[in-house]
Amino acid sequence: MVGLSIDIFLNKWKDLFYNSVNYSNYSKNHLKSLLNIKLTVNEYNLFKYFFDKKLVSFVNKNLLLDKINELSLPIDSIRLIFIDGCFSYNFSDNEFIIFNNINVSSYYNYFTAISSDIFLHLIESFLNKIFILNLYSNNLNDKPIYILNITTGLKSDLNVLNYRYHIIVESSSCISIIEHYVSLNNYSHLTCSRFVIEVLNNSYLDHIKILSENSFSYHFSCNDIYIDSSSFVNSTVFLLGSGIIRNNTNVRFNGENGNILLNSLSVPIKSNIFNNYTYVEHNFCNSKSHQLHKIISSAYGKFKGLVKILKNSSKVDATMISRNLLLNDFSFIETEPKLEIYNNDVICTHAATLGKIDENQIFYLCSRGIDSEIAKNIILSSFSHDIIDLIKNNLLRDIILKCINKRLFGDFYESIDY
Repeated sequence: MVGLSIDIFLNKWKDLFYNSVNYSNYSKNHLKSLLNIKLTVNEYNLFKYFFDKKLVSFVNKNLLLDKINELSLPIDSIRLIFIDGCFSYNFSDNEFIIFNNINVSSYYNYFTAISSDIFLHLIESFLNKIFILNLYSNNLNDKPIYILNITTGLKSDLNVLNYRYHIIVESSSCISIIEHYVSLNNYSHLTCSRFVIEVLNNSYLDHIKILSENSFSYHFSCNDIYIDSSSFVNSTVFLLGSGIIRNNTNVRFNGENGNILLNSLSVPIKSNIFNNYTYVEHNFCNSKSHQLHKIISSAYGKFKGLVKILKNSSKVDATMISRNLLLNDFSFIETEPKLEIYNNDVICTHAATLGKIDENQIFYLCSRGIDSEIAKNIILSSFSHDIIDLIKNNLLRDIILKCINKRLFGDFYESIDY
């Protein structure tokens, strides 16, 4: 029965693929790999929600500027708008940047993924065009690049959309990128996203991903970050909305003295299923990676991370910490931080903690005259602050904090300043 169910889904996906007018050899090879791969139990449990749905690809061409502004973050930025996977020239601030929107056939074999799994094959098999963006510091007026991805849900069918970027941060540049995913309505859709970033020599990248789609949506993403010599990356992911999420972030060092801070905060509620995976590959000397991943769960949350240090990579400093908070007796969290080390001249640590709110902390706050429910919310809010404090933009930091508080506490606590 399990095999039959997944075969039905894969046949639907194949039909969707061949109904596309622009499929290429590149995407066809990924479809072939997709059809031949065997699912793990965890992967099957994600795909089973699609078995009874009709898969379609619908692009909304009637979206107005007022609605786009309503969905956008109110920050001063260079805004790039994607609607159902398609770049919107009319609504985007594209005069500041150099970009190419090319067919996938021109990209074939240009870049090999750092890590491959069924989600990569799923995303790449449905690929038609790639948005290639070259970023230079002197072209941006110190403004962040804000990439807003708006997806339309459908009432009766599952709308399947693909967002595909390849961003090149040119040498000696200092760049900030905000990657934001939202739903146009409360109907179901599947967002397939692949975000590839090359950070060239002596550059700095500040990258923030905010996922705030509706609870009837599904989000699969595979993000690759390549770090050249003496470059620094600060990448933070906020998983704050969707029904089911599988977010993969893969990192590879392409030169010595590279550095990355890789952080995430997941807040699954109600019946959400949030999966966050990381893979960091150290293949050059003197590289550093420091990871902090947190889950605040009243539903299902999972973090799985692997740091791999190759034989020729000495003087590596790698840390991976997973801290997790269960909100009730029905919440569930899995955490798997792992190290794979082939060089003795390294400093590597990993740790994981899992628990509920400390009753002693609540008692202490109550003894100071604070209501017990507010005391609990203060503790919850403070749990996420070391992730939020990494955001340099004060307005963006306040917006994300309010989103987290609203998700955890509801509208009543949205305006409370802790």
